[in-house]
Amino acid sequence: MNAPLMKQYSEMKKKHPDAVLLFRLGDFYECLNEDAVVASSVLGITLTRRATGNDKYIELAGFPHHALDRYLSRLVRAGKRVAICEQLEDPKLQKKLVKRGIPTPISEPTYDFMPIFLILSDLFWILNKLHIFEEIRLKTQELKTLAVGLGISPRRAFEECYEIKQSSLFD
Repeated sequence: MNAPLMKQYSEMKKKHPDAVLLFRLGDFYECLNEDAVVASSVLGITLTRRATGNDKYIELAGFPHHALDRYLSRLVRAGKRVAICEQLEDPKLQKKLVKRGIPTPISEPTYDFMPIFLILSDLFWILNKLHIFEEIRLKTQELKTLAVGLGISPRRAFEECYEIKQSSLFD
């Protein structure tokens, strides 16, 4: 990591020393040093090291920016205070270091809303699974109807599809 970027990270961390700092770098949120160890442990993501010279290392752990909601909720549920440092400029338009800041309030672990949040999260997961099962049921019904129309048993139709591995049945 280059020095200006590390300086920027250090300034944000000094402002929020008791929070896990999610530092936006391109398409990822990265955690460094102690925050990386915490994030790796809580989120189950890979902890890596990067040499900085003179036998010193920086611990790193990150995840794609589009997965923020999922990982943020897990950190908060684990009782962690989280600060999200965003890129405040478009990196494609900058030739220098991108300006970063914490534009939103820090996510605090608040337990009064957590039960409803967890219930809604579980409900969404269940509904998603039900949707998948309904799709499978509809495809199965289509195959049965097709088999009857062709004058073969539905079992034979399923066996034929399995043998030729017709992927279009599952699209």
